[in-house]
Amino acid sequence: MTGLNSSRTTLLKTVVGQYGIWAANLLIPLAISPYIARVLGPAGVGLYGFCQAVAGYPLLVIEYGFVMSGTRAIAETSDSRRISAIFSRVTASKLLLAGIAVVFTLVSGLWIEDFQQSPTLLFLVVGIAVANGFHPEWYFRGRERLLKAAAVTAIVKLLTIPAILVWVRQPSDMVTLMMIQTVASVITTAVLLIMSGELKAFYWPSGKDLFLTLKEGGWLFLMTVSQTITGIFTPILLKSLTSMEAVGFYYIASRIQGPFWVLLSPLIIAIFPRMVSRIGSDPLNGTKLALRVSLATTGLACLAAMFLGIFAEQLILIFAGRGYEPAITTLRVLALLIPFIAGNTAIGNLMVVPHRQEKLMLPITLVCGLVVVGSALFLVPQQGHSGMAIALVIGEATKLVMSCLLARSSYLKLLPHQGKP
Repeated sequence: MTGLNSSRTTLLKTVVGQYGIWAANLLIPLAISPYIARVLGPAGVGLYGFCQAVAGYPLLVIEYGFVMSGTRAIAETSDSRRISAIFSRVTASKLLLAGIAVVFTLVSGLWIEDFQQSPTLLFLVVGIAVANGFHPEWYFRGRERLLKAAAVTAIVKLLTIPAILVWVRQPSDMVTLMMIQTVASVITTAVLLIMSGELKAFYWPSGKDLFLTLKEGGWLFLMTVSQTITGIFTPILLKSLTSMEAVGFYYIASRIQGPFWVLLSPLIIAIFPRMVSRIGSDPLNGTKLALRVSLATTGLACLAAMFLGIFAEQLILIFAGRGYEPAITTLRVLALLIPFIAGNTAIGNLMVVPHRQEKLMLPITLVCGLVVVGSALFLVPQQGHSGMAIALVIGEATKLVMSCLLARSSYLKLLPHQGKP
């Protein structure tokens, strides 16, 4: 018995809420990016992107696989006590993981020259990672109450715009920029945790429960790591092989590309809880629906890629201005990523995870990661930030081919059961 409300209105609110989260995390920062790009310059933007990339490592550890496993667990039950227990186990697990991630990041960060020159930046990187890591989006998504979470996230993000305009006026204000964003993340997460209503029922679970919770999200964590590590690693690899300016050009291109490639992913993520329920009750028809949604998503992503490729030059001039022309070619290459990422996201979220086959995606994403890193080591020294973008396209294309083969295999296995009770 699923805990999901079957109302279409509830589903619509969830979809709108997921797009609200998407807008808050991508469109609002994009709106202020023309100002930041002109104030900080390519090198300053590069340092900013580098800090965001470093923050991605502890964030990845804290989020673990709970973004999917926690949502799935809540979507599978209607019992309020069980939901509270899931919240407690996930939150306690995040506290343990946060301790490990913070210590490792602080120790390793001391070896990075940029953080040696400004230790405050390192602490802010850790702060924003921890705050975002405890953001309870997974909980609100599982309960199909994402609209409230989106409203809070968007309001706080919007308030960062006047703060940035007032206090970030020159390249040396990088610390101030990071501080504004860290405070915003802390406020957002604190408010949403209180709104969840689960803090009053929080308890520290037993060691066995913690182990089972970590085990449940383990394969999803490994899959997430293999999916995202190359994206997080990109600015660091560029900095080591080229320059901070190259990181800045790549960061601007990826910032503009971001809203396009995730244009459809909020819809995919929003219907994920429903797909868990649908495939659980009717595997064959649920899988057919997932395949249709995946094909439609990929087709629409092709249109978004065409638009981005055609208007790349105009978008760079609007959102970054003169001096960022080298990012135009990089943006056009990154546009090619959109259909591949859309297809991979749809297959992974709507087929693989609802079928609890995430461990089958791990070798695929690992191969993709190796292809990206290998291609980057060859292409980046020759073509800089554009070479990094080409390497990502090669990797995601490889992954889509392998994911399609996995999806086909899963579908064919269900066919003999058609018509059986």
